Amino acid sequence: MFTTLCGIKVKYFPFDIQTCELKFGSLVYDARTLNIEPLKKLKFPAAYFQENGEWEIYKVKMQRSEQYYQRCPDDPFVEITVTIKMGRESTDYFINLIVPCCLISSMIFLGFILPPESGERIGLSITVLLAMTVFQQLTSEIMPSYDFPILGQYYFAIIMEIGASVVVTTMILNFYHRTNRKMPGWVKKLVIDWIATIVFLTNTSEKRKIVRRKTMRRSRRRQRQRSGIQNESRKRSIKKKPEDIKDQQIQGFNMVTFSDTIYCGPPVSEPVTTDMENRGRQMNYVVNSYPFQNSHEALEGPLKNNEEARPYMDDSDTLSEDELAIRHWEWTLVARILDRFFLVVAIICGIITVSAIFLRAPKLWQDLNKLTKDNPEPLVDE
Repeated sequence: MFTTLCGIKVKYFPFDIQTCELKFGSLVYDARTLNIEPLKKLKFPAAYFQENGEWEIYKVKMQRSEQYYQRCPDDPFVEITVTIKMGRESTDYFINLIVPCCLISSMIFLGFILPPESGERIGLSITVLLAMTVFQQLTSEIMPSYDFPILGQYYFAIIMEIGASVVVTTMILNFYHRTNRKMPGWVKKLVIDWIATIVFLTNTSEKRKIVRRKTMRRSRRRQRQRSGIQNESRKRSIKKKPEDIKDQQIQGFNMVTFSDTIYCGPPVSEPVTTDMENRGRQMNYVVNSYPFQNSHEALEGPLKNNEEARPYMDDSDTLSEDELAIRHWEWTLVARILDRFFLVVAIICGIITVSAIFLRAPKLWQDLNKLTKDNPEPLVDE
Protein backbone atom coordinates (compact mmCIF):
# COMPACT_ATOMS: atom_id res chain seq x y z
CA MET A 1 0.00 0.00 0.00
CA PHE A 2 1.26 3.45 -0.85
CA THR A 3 0.06 7.05 -0.97
CA THR A 4 0.47 9.30 -3.97
CA LEU A 5 -0.21 12.94 -4.76
CA CYS A 6 -2.22 14.20 -7.71
CA GLY A 7 -2.47 17.78 -8.91
CA ILE A 8 -6.12 18.89 -8.86
CA LYS A 9 -7.59 21.68 -10.99
CA VAL A 10 -10.63 23.24 -9.32
CA LYS A 11 -11.59 25.68 -12.07
CA TYR A 12 -14.90 23.88 -12.67
CA PHE A 13 -15.65 23.07 -9.01
CA PRO A 14 -18.04 21.39 -8.14
CA PHE A 15 -18.40 19.93 -11.64
CA ASP A 16 -14.70 19.24 -12.07
CA ILE A 17 -13.05 16.18 -13.62
CA GLN A 18 -9.55 15.19 -12.53
CA THR A 19 -7.05 13.03 -14.37
CA CYS A 20 -4.24 11.48 -12.36
CA GLU A 21 -1.31 9.47 -13.72
CA LEU A 22 0.62 6.90 -11.69
CA LYS A 23 3.93 5.70 -13.13
CA PHE A 24 5.50 2.39 -12.11
CA GLY A 25 9.04 1.53 -13.18
CA SER A 26 12.70 1.41 -12.21
CA LEU A 27 15.36 4.06 -12.67
CA VAL A 28 18.15 1.61 -11.89
CA TYR A 29 17.45 -1.46 -13.99
CA ASP A 30 16.94 -1.19 -17.72
CA ALA A 31 14.72 -3.37 -19.93
CA ARG A 32 17.32 -6.12 -20.18
CA THR A 33 17.39 -6.54 -16.41
CA LEU A 34 13.78 -5.64 -15.45
CA ASN A 35 10.91 -5.92 -17.90
CA ILE A 36 7.37 -5.03 -16.84
CA GLU A 37 4.25 -6.06 -18.75
CA PRO A 38 0.63 -5.19 -17.79
CA LEU A 39 -1.72 -8.07 -17.30
CA LYS A 40 -4.39 -8.03 -19.97
CA LYS A 41 -6.89 -9.97 -17.91
CA LEU A 42 -7.09 -7.43 -15.11
CA LYS A 43 -10.34 -5.48 -14.73
CA PHE A 44 -11.39 -2.50 -12.68
CA PRO A 45 -13.03 -2.27 -10.23
CA ALA A 46 -12.06 -5.51 -8.60
CA ALA A 47 -13.88 -7.27 -5.80
CA TYR A 48 -11.79 -5.55 -3.10
CA PHE A 49 -12.40 -2.00 -4.44
CA GLN A 50 -14.02 0.41 -1.94
CA GLU A 51 -16.10 3.24 -3.34
CA ASN A 52 -15.56 6.84 -2.22
CA GLY A 53 -18.46 9.13 -1.35
CA GLU A 54 -16.89 12.23 -2.86
CA TRP A 55 -15.32 10.92 -6.07
CA GLU A 56 -16.55 8.76 -8.93
CA ILE A 57 -14.22 6.69 -11.10
CA TYR A 58 -14.96 6.94 -14.82
CA LYS A 59 -11.92 5.36 -16.41
CA VAL A 60 -8.75 3.44 -15.39
CA LYS A 61 -6.21 2.40 -18.05
CA MET A 62 -2.72 0.91 -18.04
CA GLN A 63 -0.13 1.49 -20.76
CA ARG A 64 3.45 0.23 -21.17
CA SER A 65 6.13 2.62 -22.45
CA GLU A 66 9.92 2.71 -22.89
CA GLN A 67 12.00 5.70 -21.91
CA TYR A 68 15.57 6.53 -22.92
CA TYR A 69 17.79 8.55 -20.64
CA GLN A 70 21.06 10.31 -21.29
CA ARG A 71 23.13 8.11 -19.02
CA CYS A 72 22.08 4.96 -20.95
CA PRO A 73 21.19 6.01 -24.47
CA ASP A 74 21.22 2.43 -25.84
CA ASP A 75 19.16 0.64 -23.21
CA PRO A 76 15.51 1.66 -22.60
CA PHE A 77 13.80 1.78 -19.24
CA VAL A 78 10.31 0.29 -18.99
CA GLU A 79 7.45 2.20 -17.33
CA ILE A 80 3.79 1.33 -16.69
CA THR A 81 1.49 4.40 -16.62
CA VAL A 82 -1.87 3.99 -14.86
CA THR A 83 -4.28 6.78 -15.85
CA ILE A 84 -7.25 7.40 -13.55
CA LYS A 85 -10.07 9.65 -14.69
CA MET A 86 -12.44 10.62 -11.90
CA GLY A 87 -15.02 13.27 -11.18
CA ARG A 88 -16.39 14.91 -8.10
CA GLU A 89 -19.78 13.79 -6.83
CA SER A 90 -21.67 17.05 -7.39
CA THR A 91 -25.16 16.14 -6.20
CA ASP A 92 -24.58 17.28 -2.62
CA TYR A 93 -22.93 20.50 -3.78
CA PHE A 94 -25.81 21.18 -6.16
CA ILE A 95 -28.41 20.73 -3.41
CA ASN A 96 -26.56 22.49 -0.60
CA LEU A 97 -24.73 25.28 -2.44
CA ILE A 98 -26.31 26.02 -5.82
CA VAL A 99 -30.04 25.58 -5.17
CA PRO A 100 -30.13 27.87 -2.07
CA CYS A 101 -28.14 30.48 -3.95
CA CYS A 102 -30.60 30.35 -6.84
CA LEU A 103 -33.55 30.69 -4.45
CA ILE A 104 -31.98 33.68 -2.72
CA SER A 105 -31.14 35.35 -6.01
CA SER A 106 -34.69 34.78 -7.29
CA MET A 107 -35.96 37.04 -4.51
CA ILE A 108 -34.80 40.03 -6.53
CA PHE A 109 -37.64 39.28 -8.96
CA LEU A 110 -40.15 39.87 -6.16
CA GLY A 111 -38.70 43.34 -5.63
CA PHE A 112 -39.99 44.38 -9.06
CA ILE A 113 -43.38 42.70 -8.55
CA LEU A 114 -44.01 44.31 -5.15
CA PRO A 115 -46.06 47.55 -5.52
CA PRO A 116 -44.07 50.75 -4.91
CA GLU A 117 -46.66 52.10 -2.48
CA SER A 118 -46.08 49.16 -0.09
CA GLY A 119 -42.84 50.73 1.17
CA GLU A 120 -41.03 47.39 1.57
CA ARG A 121 -39.09 47.18 -1.68
CA ILE A 122 -35.80 48.63 -0.44
CA GLY A 123 -35.99 46.52 2.71
CA LEU A 124 -36.55 43.38 0.66
CA SER A 125 -33.64 44.11 -1.68
CA ILE A 126 -31.22 44.84 1.15
CA THR A 127 -32.36 41.71 3.02
CA VAL A 128 -31.67 39.59 -0.05
CA LEU A 129 -28.23 41.17 -0.40
CA LEU A 130 -27.40 40.49 3.25
CA ALA A 131 -28.68 36.91 3.02
CA MET A 132 -26.50 36.25 0.00
CA THR A 133 -23.46 37.74 1.72
CA VAL A 134 -23.98 35.60 4.85
CA PHE A 135 -24.51 32.49 2.73
CA GLN A 136 -21.27 33.14 0.87
CA GLN A 137 -19.39 33.52 4.14
CA LEU A 138 -20.77 30.21 5.41
CA THR A 139 -19.73 28.35 2.26
CA SER A 140 -16.32 29.98 1.89
CA GLU A 141 -14.64 27.16 3.84
CA ILE A 142 -16.02 24.52 1.49
CA MET A 143 -14.93 26.16 -1.75
CA PRO A 144 -11.27 26.09 -2.80
CA SER A 145 -9.38 29.28 -2.07
CA TYR A 146 -7.47 29.29 -5.37
CA ASP A 147 -8.11 29.21 -9.12
CA PHE A 148 -11.46 31.09 -8.69
CA PRO A 149 -13.91 28.19 -9.36
CA ILE A 150 -17.15 28.64 -11.26
CA LEU A 151 -19.18 28.42 -8.03
CA GLY A 152 -17.31 31.44 -6.67
CA GLN A 153 -17.86 33.21 -10.00
CA TYR A 154 -21.58 32.52 -9.69
CA TYR A 155 -21.70 33.91 -6.14
CA PHE A 156 -19.85 37.03 -7.24
CA ALA A 157 -22.15 37.58 -10.23
CA ILE A 158 -25.27 37.11 -8.09
CA ILE A 159 -24.08 39.63 -5.50
CA MET A 160 -23.42 42.14 -8.28
CA GLU A 161 -26.91 41.57 -9.72
CA ILE A 162 -28.55 42.00 -6.32
CA GLY A 163 -26.62 45.23 -5.77
CA ALA A 164 -27.73 46.47 -9.20
CA SER A 165 -31.34 45.59 -8.33
CA VAL A 166 -31.10 47.76 -5.20
CA VAL A 167 -29.92 50.70 -7.31
CA VAL A 168 -32.66 50.16 -9.89
CA THR A 169 -35.33 49.83 -7.19
CA THR A 170 -34.21 53.12 -5.64
CA MET A 171 -34.42 54.83 -9.03
CA ILE A 172 -37.93 53.48 -9.69
CA LEU A 173 -39.14 54.62 -6.26
CA ASN A 174 -37.68 58.05 -6.98
CA PHE A 175 -39.70 58.22 -10.18
CA TYR A 176 -42.85 56.99 -8.43
CA HIS A 177 -42.73 59.72 -5.77
CA ARG A 178 -42.15 62.59 -8.25
CA THR A 179 -45.82 63.45 -8.16
CA ASN A 180 -45.65 67.24 -8.72
CA ARG A 181 -42.64 67.53 -11.00
CA LYS A 182 -43.00 68.00 -14.70
CA MET A 183 -41.80 65.01 -16.68
CA PRO A 184 -39.07 65.72 -19.28
CA GLY A 185 -39.91 65.04 -22.88
CA TRP A 186 -37.11 62.51 -23.36
CA VAL A 187 -38.46 60.42 -20.47
CA LYS A 188 -41.89 60.27 -22.11
CA LYS A 189 -40.36 59.35 -25.46
CA LEU A 190 -38.01 56.73 -24.05
CA VAL A 191 -40.15 55.08 -21.39
CA ILE A 192 -43.81 55.64 -22.26
CA ASP A 193 -43.40 55.24 -26.03
CA TRP A 194 -40.48 52.86 -26.62
CA ILE A 195 -39.99 50.74 -23.48
CA ALA A 196 -43.75 50.38 -22.98
CA THR A 197 -43.97 48.85 -26.45
CA ILE A 198 -41.19 46.39 -25.64
CA VAL A 199 -42.82 45.17 -22.41
CA PHE A 200 -46.39 45.26 -23.82
CA LEU A 201 -47.73 48.03 -21.56
CA THR A 202 -49.07 50.36 -24.20
CA ASN A 203 -52.64 50.25 -22.87
CA THR A 204 -52.78 50.65 -19.08
CA SER A 205 -55.26 52.16 -16.63
CA GLU A 206 -52.90 55.08 -15.90
CA LYS A 207 -52.57 55.90 -19.58
CA ARG A 208 -56.34 55.83 -20.06
CA LYS A 209 -56.75 58.13 -17.06
CA ILE A 210 -54.20 60.56 -18.49
CA VAL A 211 -55.92 60.66 -21.87
CA ARG A 212 -59.34 61.09 -20.24
CA ARG A 213 -58.13 63.88 -17.96
CA LYS A 214 -56.42 65.74 -20.79
CA THR A 215 -59.59 65.51 -22.87
CA MET A 216 -61.68 66.90 -19.98
CA ARG A 217 -59.17 69.69 -19.43
CA ARG A 218 -59.27 70.72 -23.09
CA SER A 219 -63.05 70.69 -23.08
CA ARG A 220 -63.19 72.88 -19.95
CA ARG A 221 -60.65 75.23 -21.49
CA ARG A 222 -62.80 75.61 -24.58
CA GLN A 223 -65.83 76.29 -22.39
CA ARG A 224 -63.95 78.97 -20.48
CA GLN A 225 -62.84 80.56 -23.72
CA ARG A 226 -66.40 80.61 -25.04
CA SER A 227 -67.70 81.99 -21.74
CA GLY A 228 -64.96 84.65 -21.82
CA ILE A 229 -65.96 85.70 -25.30
CA GLN A 230 -69.59 85.89 -24.23
CA ASN A 231 -68.73 87.95 -21.14
CA GLU A 232 -66.65 90.33 -23.24
CA SER A 233 -69.46 90.84 -25.69
CA ARG A 234 -71.90 91.35 -22.82
CA LYS A 235 -69.63 93.98 -21.31
CA ARG A 236 -69.41 95.79 -24.60
CA SER A 237 -73.16 95.70 -25.02
CA ILE A 238 -73.86 97.17 -21.57
CA LYS A 239 -71.13 99.79 -21.79
CA LYS A 240 -72.54 103.19 -21.18
CA LYS A 241 -72.29 106.12 -23.49
CA PRO A 242 -69.83 108.95 -22.77
CA GLU A 243 -72.68 111.43 -22.37
CA ASP A 244 -74.18 109.36 -19.52
CA ILE A 245 -70.83 109.13 -17.77
CA LYS A 246 -70.39 112.92 -18.07
CA ASP A 247 -73.82 113.50 -16.56
CA GLN A 248 -72.91 111.34 -13.56
CA GLN A 249 -69.66 113.25 -13.06
CA ILE A 250 -71.51 116.55 -13.12
CA GLN A 251 -73.80 115.25 -10.37
CA GLY A 252 -70.72 114.73 -8.18
CA PHE A 253 -70.23 110.94 -8.23
CA ASN A 254 -67.95 108.70 -10.26
CA MET A 255 -69.15 105.49 -11.83
CA VAL A 256 -68.46 102.40 -9.67
CA THR A 257 -65.92 100.05 -11.22
CA PHE A 258 -65.74 96.57 -9.70
CA SER A 259 -62.65 95.48 -11.59
CA ASP A 260 -60.29 97.88 -9.80
CA THR A 261 -61.62 100.01 -6.92
CA ILE A 262 -64.73 101.64 -5.50
CA TYR A 263 -64.36 105.42 -5.31
CA CYS A 264 -66.75 107.31 -3.16
CA GLY A 265 -66.38 111.01 -3.49
CA PRO A 266 -66.29 113.95 -5.88
CA PRO A 267 -64.60 113.57 -9.21
CA VAL A 268 -61.01 114.66 -9.47
CA SER A 269 -60.81 115.08 -13.26
CA GLU A 270 -63.17 118.01 -13.62
CA PRO A 271 -63.74 121.07 -11.44
CA VAL A 272 -67.00 121.33 -9.57
CA THR A 273 -69.01 124.19 -8.13
CA THR A 274 -68.61 125.57 -4.67
CA ASP A 275 -71.75 123.94 -3.39
CA MET A 276 -70.46 120.56 -4.47
CA GLU A 277 -67.09 121.19 -2.76
CA ASN A 278 -68.87 122.09 0.48
CA ARG A 279 -70.95 118.96 0.27
CA GLY A 280 -67.77 116.91 -0.27
CA ARG A 281 -66.13 118.44 2.80
CA GLN A 282 -69.17 117.84 4.95
CA MET A 283 -69.66 114.26 3.84
CA ASN A 284 -65.86 113.49 4.22
CA TYR A 285 -65.53 111.11 1.31
CA VAL A 286 -62.70 108.56 1.30
CA VAL A 287 -61.25 106.18 -1.26
CA ASN A 288 -61.57 102.45 -0.53
CA SER A 289 -59.94 99.77 -2.68
CA TYR A 290 -61.71 96.43 -2.93
CA PRO A 291 -60.10 94.08 -5.45
CA PHE A 292 -62.72 91.98 -7.11
CA GLN A 293 -60.51 89.25 -8.58
CA ASN A 294 -60.77 85.51 -8.59
CA SER A 295 -58.80 83.42 -6.08
CA HIS A 296 -56.19 82.35 -8.60
CA GLU A 297 -55.33 85.94 -9.59
CA ALA A 298 -55.41 87.03 -5.98
CA LEU A 299 -52.77 84.47 -5.06
CA GLU A 300 -50.61 85.01 -8.12
CA GLY A 301 -50.62 88.84 -8.10
CA PRO A 302 -48.58 89.52 -4.95
CA LEU A 303 -46.15 86.70 -5.69
CA LYS A 304 -45.50 87.95 -9.22
CA ASN A 305 -44.76 91.43 -7.96
CA ASN A 306 -42.61 90.20 -5.07
CA GLU A 307 -39.40 88.81 -6.51
CA GLU A 308 -38.08 87.78 -3.09
CA ALA A 309 -40.92 85.28 -2.62
CA ARG A 310 -40.32 83.48 -5.93
CA PRO A 311 -37.62 81.05 -4.70
CA TYR A 312 -39.92 79.86 -1.88
CA MET A 313 -42.86 79.28 -4.17
CA ASP A 314 -43.68 75.62 -4.91
CA ASP A 315 -44.72 74.78 -8.43
CA SER A 316 -47.53 72.61 -7.14
CA ASP A 317 -49.20 75.60 -5.44
CA THR A 318 -50.10 77.20 -8.77
CA LEU A 319 -50.99 74.02 -10.68
CA SER A 320 -54.51 73.00 -11.36
CA GLU A 321 -56.02 69.79 -10.10
CA ASP A 322 -55.98 68.31 -13.59
CA GLU A 323 -52.28 69.03 -14.09
CA LEU A 324 -51.35 67.52 -10.72
CA ALA A 325 -53.36 64.38 -11.44
CA ILE A 326 -51.82 64.02 -14.91
CA ARG A 327 -48.29 64.38 -13.55
CA HIS A 328 -48.95 61.85 -10.80
CA TRP A 329 -50.32 59.30 -13.26
CA GLU A 330 -47.43 59.88 -15.67
CA TRP A 331 -44.80 59.16 -13.03
CA THR A 332 -46.81 56.16 -11.80
CA LEU A 333 -46.96 54.86 -15.36
CA VAL A 334 -43.21 55.33 -15.78
CA ALA A 335 -42.54 53.42 -12.54
CA ARG A 336 -44.83 50.60 -13.64
CA ILE A 337 -43.19 50.33 -17.07
CA LEU A 338 -39.70 50.32 -15.56
CA ASP A 339 -40.77 47.63 -13.07
CA ARG A 340 -41.90 45.38 -15.91
CA PHE A 341 -38.82 46.17 -17.99
CA PHE A 342 -36.27 45.49 -15.25
CA LEU A 343 -38.17 42.38 -14.17
CA VAL A 344 -37.68 40.96 -17.65
CA VAL A 345 -34.05 42.13 -17.65
CA ALA A 346 -33.42 40.49 -14.24
CA ILE A 347 -34.92 37.18 -15.40
CA ILE A 348 -32.86 37.22 -18.59
CA CYS A 349 -29.68 38.14 -16.70
CA GLY A 350 -30.30 35.38 -14.15
CA ILE A 351 -30.76 32.75 -16.84
CA ILE A 352 -27.72 33.99 -18.79
CA THR A 353 -25.60 34.03 -15.62
CA VAL A 354 -26.42 30.44 -14.69
CA SER A 355 -26.01 29.21 -18.25
CA ALA A 356 -22.80 31.10 -19.03
CA ILE A 357 -21.08 29.99 -15.80
CA PHE A 358 -22.15 26.41 -15.15
CA LEU A 359 -22.59 25.19 -18.72
CA ARG A 360 -18.89 25.67 -19.30
CA ALA A 361 -18.12 22.63 -17.14
CA PRO A 362 -17.01 19.72 -19.39
CA LYS A 363 -18.68 17.22 -17.08
CA LEU A 364 -22.11 18.41 -18.18
CA TRP A 365 -21.35 17.74 -21.84
CA GLN A 366 -19.50 14.43 -21.64
CA ASP A 367 -21.16 11.06 -21.54
CA LEU A 368 -19.50 9.63 -18.44
CA ASN A 369 -20.43 6.33 -16.85
CA LYS A 370 -19.43 5.53 -13.31
CA LEU A 371 -17.42 2.33 -12.93
CA THR A 372 -18.93 -0.07 -10.43
CA LYS A 373 -18.39 -3.67 -9.47
CA ASP A 374 -21.31 -4.68 -11.67
CA ASN A 375 -19.78 -3.29 -14.88
CA PRO A 376 -15.96 -3.53 -14.66
CA GLU A 377 -13.72 -2.66 -17.59
CA PRO A 378 -10.33 -4.12 -18.61
CA LEU A 379 -7.29 -2.09 -17.68
CA VAL A 380 -5.53 -2.71 -20.97
CA ASP A 381 -7.08 -2.00 -24.34
CA GLU A 382 -6.76 -4.99 -26.68
